[in-house]
Amino acid sequence: MVPFVLLALADAPRHGYVLAGYLADLGFRRAAQDASVVYRVLRQLAEEDLVTAEWMLGDDAPPRRTYRLTPAGEAYLHERATDLQRQAERIEVFLDRYRHLFPAEETTSTPPRHPARPGTTPNDANGQ
Repeated sequence: MVPFVLLALADAPRHGYVLAGYLADLGFRRAAQDASVVYRVLRQLAEEDLVTAEWMLGDDAPPRRTYRLTPAGEAYLHERATDLQRQAERIEVFLDRYRHLFPAEETTSTPPRHPARPGTTPNDANGQ
């Protein structure tokens, strides 16, 4: 979730509930269900000097703590983007090979349950 938070803040300063909605739109369900998850990440990022926070006053709204990316946060975002690009390339190689070996299979978000290989438990066989 951290790279996604940093990317959102690179676009514009935001407060926690707006970030929670942004992350929920990207598939982070826990952020939508419990904004405290986002606030914990923001506190961690602030402790690491990757973001700063300031109170913003609204006309008819209560003050909100707004988070902004720091130069160190931007540098870290670039590092994470590079790492994610490498991971995406590895995943694409895997999926290409998988599709070649199993052209009729469709990937799903839930892996099928397979019997355990000898010497493994059922959870080991499913990568859990």
